Amino acid sequence: MKEQKAITQEEAIRRLKESRFTIQPYNYMNQALDMAISALEKQISMKPVFVHPLQFDNWIPCNERLPETFEPEAKAYLTTNEDGMIGVSYYHHMCGWSNGYESVFDVIAWQPLPEPYREEQEDGR
Repeated sequence: MKEQKAITQEEAIRRLKESRFTIQPYNYMNQALDMAISALEKQISMKPVFVHPLQFDNWIPCNERLPETFEPEAKAYLTTNEDGMIGVSYYHHMCGWSNGYESVFDVIAWQPLPEPYREEQEDGR
């Protein structure tokens, strides 16, 4: 079977609009098509959201160094395992790594989490 290439959002809207006018009278299928067209058009018109870039080149291998935390509660870090999965894990100097529910043993590297998002105030701060 020949592999089909992905279409753009604009092409999807065009095809949905074409289908919309071939289904008469107005029914639930047309209503569903109208909703899909509206959602795609809205998505295209939205300006991209800025996401704070994580520094994925700042990994600290666990065999070189572990987080230096002596706080009474575990602290969250960005972690990765041998399978390349990235997530948030908690580290406590007495208990090691955890996912919040149970111990995690396959963490191979870590890095601090970025600063939390803060909405800018009117004065630019």
